[in-house]
Amino acid sequence: MCFLKRAIAIKTDKDKVLEISIPYSVNQPSTLAKYVFSSLQENYEGEVLTLMVAGIYHLMFQSKDYIVEVHPVNQSGASSKEISDLDVYQTGTLFLANELKDKEYAETDVRHAADKVIAAGGDKLLFIEGPRGGCAPSIKSSLIKEYAQKNFHLVILPAWDFFNSSIALLPNVDCKKFMYFILQKALDTKFKIETIDYLRKLARTIFLMK
Repeated sequence: MCFLKRAIAIKTDKDKVLEISIPYSVNQPSTLAKYVFSSLQENYEGEVLTLMVAGIYHLMFQSKDYIVEVHPVNQSGASSKEISDLDVYQTGTLFLANELKDKEYAETDVRHAADKVIAAGGDKLLFIEGPRGGCAPSIKSSLIKEYAQKNFHLVILPAWDFFNSSIALLPNVDCKKFMYFILQKALDTKFKIETIDYLRKLARTIFLMK
């Protein structure tokens, strides 16, 4: 009953969910990394990985020329308008497509994602594996070589590598901006209430969020 009441409150009071406060002293790369890696202990059908990647891109691309588009997780590509799970646009043009898998996947999953980007006029795809994601190394190596011959840059990498390198390259670490963005996107994209509640609770512990 308590959780049901909280779910209704989050759905009906978006502004209140986004009223957050985080101490300035928390804004450290190591603290942000701790939050991201801790959050990935849970999956929530891939929603956590999606929001973590989106939040990092939001901090990375500070210019108004960039837009980070988050799409519903597990939505059929045939019925949706998105190019990948998470698309980054620069002045209205696709800059970087991201396919995010926090579960085992097959060769066909990579091909489908890469071919969809090619069809949209893109020339690169970042295929990020969550903690529960994976595929045979030989398949990944073969696909990377194959698409390189098509002048398409396919990158398949573990989430740990993506986050470690990306956080190190951030011009500024702003944990409040990070949390506001991922919560806003979660609400706008109608992610699960459980996902939102989980990320908020974790932020209270690691970011000292109020």
